[in-house]
Amino acid sequence: MGCVFSPFLFPGSNCGVGAGKLGLGCCRRRASTTLKKRRAKQLDSLLSHRGLKVLRPSHGVLLPAVYITSVNNPHPDNPWFEPERCEERPPEATEWASKVYERSPELQVARAERESVEPRTKFYGTHRRQVLRLQAEAICAGKQRRHVLIMFTHSNSETLAIKLLWLSNLQQELDGTELPSGEILQCSVFSFEYRGFSVAASKCLPCTSESSVYADVEAAYACVTETLGVPSSEVIVFGRSIGSGPAVELGHRHRDELGGLILESPFLSAFRVVNDKMARNCLCCFDVFKNANKVNDLQFPILFIHGTEDRIVPFEHSLLLHSMAQKEYDPFWVKGAGHNDVAERREYFERQFREARQKQEEGDFEGHVEVDVWSQMQKSEREYFDVLSNFASHVAGMPHQPNAEKAPLLIQTSEAEVHMNRAAGAEIEDGDIDEDDKDSVDGVLPGVVNRPSSSGEIAMAMVGAKTNPVGLEVGYESPSHLIPNVDDENAPGSDAQGGA
Repeated sequence: MGCVFSPFLFPGSNCGVGAGKLGLGCCRRRASTTLKKRRAKQLDSLLSHRGLKVLRPSHGVLLPAVYITSVNNPHPDNPWFEPERCEERPPEATEWASKVYERSPELQVARAERESVEPRTKFYGTHRRQVLRLQAEAICAGKQRRHVLIMFTHSNSETLAIKLLWLSNLQQELDGTELPSGEILQCSVFSFEYRGFSVAASKCLPCTSESSVYADVEAAYACVTETLGVPSSEVIVFGRSIGSGPAVELGHRHRDELGGLILESPFLSAFRVVNDKMARNCLCCFDVFKNANKVNDLQFPILFIHGTEDRIVPFEHSLLLHSMAQKEYDPFWVKGAGHNDVAERREYFERQFREARQKQEEGDFEGHVEVDVWSQMQKSEREYFDVLSNFASHVAGMPHQPNAEKAPLLIQTSEAEVHMNRAAGAEIEDGDIDEDDKDSVDGVLPGVVNRPSSSGEIAMAMVGAKTNPVGLEVGYESPSHLIPNVDDENAPGSDAQGGA
């Protein structure tokens, strides 16, 4: 088994994003004060979460994990959350978090700030959720629940603290979906951190390798199935970017057990992202995370998600992996999306706006210029969660309902074949794509049915309360976690430039 250490394979874990002093910045000269405070608040949110757990894989390094359900998810639209009635987390997790606070003054300051505003937040949230709960209980009365668990494996430039609010949003978006059978989908989310990242860093074992990541994901899966008691058939593994490596490996080890697999921006193998020809011919013995050798053996449905303009992991990797999968499920090729904005496509919509405005000034553009980029991002994110919700419903027992006619991809089939041929090393001439196909790149979203609103959304509509997106300084994948017109990607140490 190949073993490539973090300075090469996981550069993000040593650049103030992952490892280092609690993820607050490995090099203090490179991490700004604002970034340190933001990292401290993110990490404080993780350590104070009631779903916090501690894993102990075979290599002995304690790993943080979080189990998010409708009971402990403090999302403002979650009607089932009550701080007073939540179950307390395990004593070992409380003891471990206390030791982490003792080692970091920044975390102590962040905890004091959080505790100072908690009483007001609790009062407002309790009153609001009482109204939401009454409406949601009336909607869900007498209906059975079908449970699924999303097990998320994060990418290179992310940590569990950074992804916590996105994971909370994911649980809230999928939880409460009404299935065509009349049943209610009950969704929970489980995620963990690889060794060498953030609070999973260790002085004795500072580096991350392929074998250690596999040990981490196996320990997480054992926690889900044995400690939490979730049946394997209800588990959906969600791997993003480099997280697709451990996700596919876990599916390969338990190919007859898992319910499904979601791969967002996956790769054929780690080295083939850098140089495909050299990886296949010269470095094949040293390559790691060889997803291409395992996908063909998986016996459950796989949802592929990839941006067509991904400049970190080429789009062709997903096309080839999808062609190898045994059980067909409509992929989600997101037109114009890059590597870190698959959900909201921020760069794509901003680029469209700038190009249209420039053509309008030059007199070459006729028609309406869409200026509300924020609304476009929200709509794109809504479509993204619709795809995930439909796949989770399919795994929960709903028969797959493709579109009446063959669902076109967001890029046409002929163009997709060219991408695949290029990935395979074939020489393709420009004349192989028809002009009509080049222009016809817009299509309906494949594999998406009309998703009924969740119980929380229906309740919000009933009480006439329409809230704005939550303004929090975290994440770059979800517009629900960003304040409009706030651009912090250029801040020192920003995650937006993170790799796979």
